[in-house]
Amino acid sequence: MTDNQRAMYSGLCTCWNTQVTQRWSRSQVYLFVNSAGFSFMLTRPPTRASLLIASMIGFILIAFWYAANYRTHQWLVYF
Repeated sequence: MTDNQRAMYSGLCTCWNTQVTQRWSRSQVYLFVNSAGFSFMLTRPPTRASLLIASMIGFILIAFWYAANYRTHQWLVYF
């Protein structure tokens, strides 16, 4: 293995490890937001409007979470 190849693979491994770390960090934030929303919904009597708003916010968050993970994975594999 040449020095150029070693440097290339070292950079690729660093990018991969960073992507995995970021995915876990995003998942922890997502879990925290869902837990906060769940506890907020438990402290108030649920109305139809509050359930609809909570569902829409949850859908938006999961869409952003999925899109962020998808795009970072595509960037990593050079699509």
